[in-house]
Amino acid sequence: MARDLDEFGLRCANELKLESYSYREHPHRLYQLIRDYLIAKDAPLFDLEAIEQRERDLRRTAERQVNEKLSQSHSWLPRRWLFRWVLSNTRLGVRNRENMRFARTRIYGILRRMLRSVGQQLADQGILDDREDTFYLTIDEVWSYVKGTAVTTDLRGLASFRKTEYEAYRNETAPPPADRFETCDLPYHGNSVAAGEATSASNGSLSGIGCCPGVVRGTVQVVNDPVSESGFEGDILVAERTDPGWVPLYPAFSGILVERGSVLSHSAIVAREMGIPTIVGIAGLTRQIKSGQRVVMDGHNGRVQIDSDQ
Repeated sequence: MARDLDEFGLRCANELKLESYSYREHPHRLYQLIRDYLIAKDAPLFDLEAIEQRERDLRRTAERQVNEKLSQSHSWLPRRWLFRWVLSNTRLGVRNRENMRFARTRIYGILRRMLRSVGQQLADQGILDDREDTFYLTIDEVWSYVKGTAVTTDLRGLASFRKTEYEAYRNETAPPPADRFETCDLPYHGNSVAAGEATSASNGSLSGIGCCPGVVRGTVQVVNDPVSESGFEGDILVAERTDPGWVPLYPAFSGILVERGSVLSHSAIVAREMGIPTIVGIAGLTRQIKSGQRVVMDGHNGRVQIDSDQ
């Protein structure tokens, strides 16, 4: 456990938000996850060797199918060479992308610890009420205060004002997501963002992008905050969005449904590696499905059928 926290403990949900707590800062969260794995009903048991063998089999099958298609062409040799060149560079790019994201996570983790240390010093000196209040200030405001070039010295007042504003945003109900929206002139003034109508389930079904094949029938559990929520009792995870910090939750579920995302999102990639049926990009998912409902999901065609008897 100590080794895992040392190597990967800077991971956390919402890890690109500096105010989030990493597993290294809140190690009890990791123990909670392990407990949830043990008590979760029908949770998939992962065998690393089996996962790697499955990946190799899928790769060989896909490459064989492509080669068969290319060999039917008159110009099969240059096309095969071009395909292998693109495939090799794509694999390299995906690997570098994930390595870069992990390096970014470590940088954020270091900066997060630094800012909490600064916040603690400001709180100890009575400049702030609490060390966490430093996250309601900009880095320039903190740094200019330290250097003596601050525009205002009332850091407590600034933090208090922004906390009030932030809570107002937190309590707002977000409109249904839209693919795009337009603003003119000042973005925060004189603009009304029309995000589109809420999507309704057609005949009790929803559709998205299948990321990992497999059919799962079971009870869903909607998770809004992977940090504060525990006791995962559902068979299928439902979330509005995910990030790399959600991955430790996956072993407690047999299927994953996500309202936002793409086939190249970090969570989708990891789910495929684990072999967990997954569908992302399901418009209106969290407004149509509630915890405790039973559904049938097909990770191949991206369809979700809601049990009509509920």
